[in-house]
Amino acid sequence: MINIEIIKSSHKIKITGHANYAEKGKDIVCAAVSMLMYTLAESIKRNEFMLLCKPRIKVQEDEESINAYVQCIPKRQYEANIETIYQTILNGLELLAEGYPENVQIKVI
Repeated sequence: MINIEIIKSSHKIKITGHANYAEKGKDIVCAAVSMLMYTLAESIKRNEFMLLCKPRIKVQEDEESINAYVQCIPKRQYEANIETIYQTILNGLELLAEGYPENVQIKVI
C-alpha cells in the first residue's frame, strides 16, 4: 500500500510504501505516483523565485518502495501559484487513490 500524507497548510506531501499492484519493476501504480512526485519536485525547482527558502525535496523509488517528501514555503504574493501546482498533483494522486483503493491511500491533514 502506498500511503500519502498531505498537509495543505504547509505545502507538504509525504509518500511511503509500495502499491503491490503488479510485480516489482512493472507496477503502473507505483510508476504513476513516482511520476507525479517527480513532476511536483521539478515544478517547485523551476519556480524557486516564488519561495521564501529552498524547497525540501527527496524523491526515491526502488524495487521495494517509494519514499518521497516535498515541501516548500511560498512568498505571500505567489502562494496561489504554488497552491495551483500542489492542487494539480493532488488531483492526480486522488484519481489514483479512487481508481486503485487497494493500493493507494491518502490522508489530508
